[in-house]
Parts: sequence; C-alpha cells; structure tokens
Amino acid sequence: MRRGEIFSRERVTNKAILEAIARWPPRTLLDLGCGEGWLAHHCALNGIEVLGIDAVAELTAIAADAAPPGARFQTLS
Repeated sequence: MRRGEIFSRERVTNKAILEAIARWPPRTLLDLGCGEGWLAHHCALNGIEVLGIDAVAELTAIAADAAPPGARFQTLS
C-alpha cells in the first residue's frame, strides 16, 4: 500500500473509503486490519482520533513509526 503498487486500491477502493468517511465524519475510528496505516494516518491528519489494529506486528510497527498525532496502533491476533 505505501508504495502505491495496487492500482485498484489507488484508483477506486481508497477513494470510495475516504468519500464514505467524509460524508459522515466521525470523531473516532477503529481501523481493523490497518496494515501500514494509510487510512489511520489520513484520518488522524484530518482530526479524527484513530486506533489501528492488525495481526501483523511488522505492519503495525511501520504504521506507528510514521504516525501523526491522533493515531495509535496495536498488534492483536
């Protein structure tokens, strides 16, 4: 995700997710299966408090390393 190598995600899916969130902007968001944290980072930068959860410790570490204020990450299996 971080390198933008999944064309359908970049062109269709990500945009649809962001548009849905923008329609009814939440104050908090739970991002299950957060991976590298692209959604959590985007939402946190837009004032939404986010908890990102993934089962892969390497991915939550990447997400947490670059996390903006308002984004937290946990590894849970």
